[in-house]
Amino acid sequence: MLKIAALLSIAATFIILIVGCADNNISANQSNDSKIDILLLVSRNYGANYFLYRDLYDQYGWNVTHAGVLKEIPACPPYYYRYKVPVMVPDIMTSEIKDVAKYEGIAIMPSTGVFSPVPFDEFINDRPTLQLITTAVQKNIPVISSCAGSRVLAAADVIKGKTIIGNPEFKAECEAAGATVVDKDHPPLFEGSIITTARGMYYSVANCMALATAIEERQPKGKHPEYPDKEFIFSDVVNFAKDTIVWGQTFGGFAADGAQAFCETENGGFLIVGYTFSHGTGDADILVVKTDAEGKKVWTKTYGGAGTEYGYGCLPVEDGYIITGYTTSYGSGSKDVYLIKADTKGNEVWSKTFGGASWDVGAAVAKTDDGGLIVCGFTQSSGNGEEDVYLIRTDAKGNEIWSKTFGEERSEMGNSVYASGDGGFIIGATTGTTKGGNSDFYLIKTDADGNAQWSKKYATNGSYGHGFDWCSSMCPTKDGGYIMAGYSDCEDIMNAHAIRVDSQGNEIWSKSFGNSKFYDYAYSVRNSRDGGYIVGGTTKSVDSTKIYNNDFYLVKLDAVGNIARQQVIGGAGLEWGAQVRETENGDIIIVGQTNDRNSESFDVCMIKVSGAD
Repeated sequence: MLKIAALLSIAATFIILIVGCADNNISANQSNDSKIDILLLVSRNYGANYFLYRDLYDQYGWNVTHAGVLKEIPACPPYYYRYKVPVMVPDIMTSEIKDVAKYEGIAIMPSTGVFSPVPFDEFINDRPTLQLITTAVQKNIPVISSCAGSRVLAAADVIKGKTIIGNPEFKAECEAAGATVVDKDHPPLFEGSIITTARGMYYSVANCMALATAIEERQPKGKHPEYPDKEFIFSDVVNFAKDTIVWGQTFGGFAADGAQAFCETENGGFLIVGYTFSHGTGDADILVVKTDAEGKKVWTKTYGGAGTEYGYGCLPVEDGYIITGYTTSYGSGSKDVYLIKADTKGNEVWSKTFGGASWDVGAAVAKTDDGGLIVCGFTQSSGNGEEDVYLIRTDAKGNEIWSKTFGEERSEMGNSVYASGDGGFIIGATTGTTKGGNSDFYLIKTDADGNAQWSKKYATNGSYGHGFDWCSSMCPTKDGGYIMAGYSDCEDIMNAHAIRVDSQGNEIWSKSFGNSKFYDYAYSVRNSRDGGYIVGGTTKSVDSTKIYNNDFYLVKLDAVGNIARQQVIGGAGLEWGAQVRETENGDIIIVGQTNDRNSESFDVCMIKVSGAD
């Protein structure tokens, strides 16, 4: 694994003084070599799916290095001319890579074949690139290719006797290399350390999770070595423009740390849940940060084992907190739903896992009417299709009462769950089982036993089931209906989108919005006190020098979905907005991650924005 400079331990005291954390004591084994290094092989005509993949890799907290054959890599023509995306200058040339083993994974990034009859031709004709792929496969380093990227695998002679996914246009080429080629409308295929994929937009989440899985399966399971109970997460003020925020805080160590969710706690404080690579285990653990009402750190805790853990949801309960996500250290399979009960000081009271032999991920958790818990996410281990929505009901101690799956033949992933007030539950999700063959927003209503009472699918304006429509978040509205938020390519490359429905799931309105004509993602939606809605997420922009610039994106919608206010917040680095809430006094809190303080890695970020227009 790629190491951070050996001088880091010598310089640690100086660094701590710089960030105002002289009271923290970092042990030698926390200094830190803990990160996942991914090598991205970028060819000419990179475009839409490059950005989708790279965005997801950042949200895993991975350290990415761009490599190529060309010294300047142009984007596909529509991006280059319409959006003025500048050429990419790779971090390293493939011919300069001496030791491929310092990377945990290699991604042959998507490149459009629409504007070139021979996509990836510079890789196919470059001996160092092909040798790089061959050596990686020999060393069992995960390699993922998408669509026409299978041409590179064929040229590297690593697919003989394997079943792969590839574009029909290059089927003969891959068969000549000894592979069996299946239809490209297929979820990612694993053949040893080789992963082949297609339909980079539709399968974007599954494709990136496939690479994560291949990396995680090389890691150990069980408990990781004990580390001294020292502070390894520093806190610092956010360096954003003061006129855009009331206050802001970052929390992080010497590696990547990010927030995925938060909840309000006693005395106006907050509990932030996400991931950390700063604990020195070589992989991600769940990170929990407890703050006071001003966002100042009270304590931090980590949960996990020798493998990988990410936290995606949290919930305050009477005597502590509930956290959910996934673990590869414990449980039955590749990833298992992870449910943790912590006391008010963050000490683990109990933990449970749920799932089977494949992927099982917990995305959200809520209270049931009888004091138990309901967990929502998705599973590959059971159900009808590629992934199914996964719903688990437990008692107050996390013991399973029942579990249910919802879905059809394609991919369905749950993201939100709430008790519906009648003993049943409402689930927000995305479905890939559509007439148009892409994805739609998905809402499911169940009874108290988890049996579906009704379900509805929603295409965004302009897509009618044919566009890429991804639901990230859902919450009940004050009048008994529901609002969902996510993103769609129906009007722009990618727009934030919200859909409002009544108590029976009938659509009331559907709105697209964004800061620019490039990428805008909505990741979270909540009610506001005035009868409207708060949407939080990320907006992407480009200029003459940057191909990749993300900021927090905050939108206030009125009751009928019109934009009452929108705000872009960020610094010189990259920001990702994960979840948003309105406080009791009408101010807005958004959490996520930023690398503004340290360009080498992300930190957890929490900012407070005035609710006044």
